[in-house]
Amino acid sequence: VTRCGRIGGFRFCSPWHEAADIAWIVGGFCLVLGAVLGAAVLPPDRLRNLAFAVLAVSGAGLVSTGFNPYNLRPALHLLSAGTCFFCGAVGVLLLGGMIRRAHPYWGTTGILCGVTSIVAATLTALRPDPYVQGLFERIAAWPSVIWVICFGAYVAVSARRTSRSRRP
Repeated sequence: VTRCGRIGGFRFCSPWHEAADIAWIVGGFCLVLGAVLGAAVLPPDRLRNLAFAVLAVSGAGLVSTGFNPYNLRPALHLLSAGTCFFCGAVGVLLLGGMIRRAHPYWGTTGILCGVTSIVAATLTALRPDPYVQGLFERIAAWPSVIWVICFGAYVAVSARRTSRSRRP
């Protein structure tokens, strides 16, 4: 929302909309970059490729959400946000399932975060109630986002430790 006012009979206000839009755009590009880098670190297989491809699509959806504010282009905004929510959740769910045997903690939390995000995104899509919309949107987005950030940090630290231990 780029201004305060009524949209569809409900009052919306986002006084920091520029910062939010920029954050979504930057975050989306970071998610795409993280998907590319993450795919390069984990052993190659079809599930890994699918999981990171879906996460990259989620990042593209987040970028598009930032470029298409709800009050200016509502259909594109909702399509972009839905793509971001569902693809991000599915990507985390797939990664969690893929790594569960080797990393039980990360696998289990990934599955839980993915399922939580999918349920919340589904509730958001099926019952777009402006009084609880923001709550469901955040429950749809944040578990997967936090998991991706934490798992990415874990992978980066693990890779660094591995490379240090291989030095003579």
